[in-house]
Amino acid sequence: MIRLTNLWKCVIAEFIATTTLLLFGTTTNAQFTLGKGKSGDWLALCFGWAIGLTLSVQLAWRISGSHLNPAVSLFAWSTKQISFKRFLLYSLAQIAGAYCGAGLTFLEYREGIQSVDGGRRMVFGENGTAGIFTTFPQNYVSITGGYIDQILGTTILVFFIGSICDKRNAIPEFLKPVFIGGLLTLIGICLGN
Repeated sequence: MIRLTNLWKCVIAEFIATTTLLLFGTTTNAQFTLGKGKSGDWLALCFGWAIGLTLSVQLAWRISGSHLNPAVSLFAWSTKQISFKRFLLYSLAQIAGAYCGAGLTFLEYREGIQSVDGGRRMVFGENGTAGIFTTFPQNYVSITGGYIDQILGTTILVFFIGSICDKRNAIPEFLKPVFIGGLLTLIGICLGN
């Protein structure tokens, strides 16, 4: 029998939880994109991602802390909550998990994607399906504006995750994943479109 160290249990937990987050999130995007907006609106996308995040965070919360994002792991390392080695391994597991979750979404929705784009993968337009797997700025957003958007959104994310997880705030452990999911809803509603 293989015995896993605590570090490897945490790395595996990060991989699995990030996979589920991307699976829930990108399948929510697929419903919206392939349904041409008939299967929900922007608010439904925000809630789909938020519920997926809440459940994914809960999945690994007591194992690894459920970072699920290299930016969150970087924040944890920069505040001396985790070692540099753990930061690197978590980040690699999160990136692999993200690809795995998106890959599972592609397998699930392959026929739907094919029916919309006819096998010619399009980014934008009536037959565009790339939005299932990634986000794009609005046409009016400059490169500088895009950087500001990403820096502001990520800063808000890690700042409030830090606040939610701060023991001095006395938020019960079982509620922290719910608060983090609510945070993602707020970020999506305020900064996401």
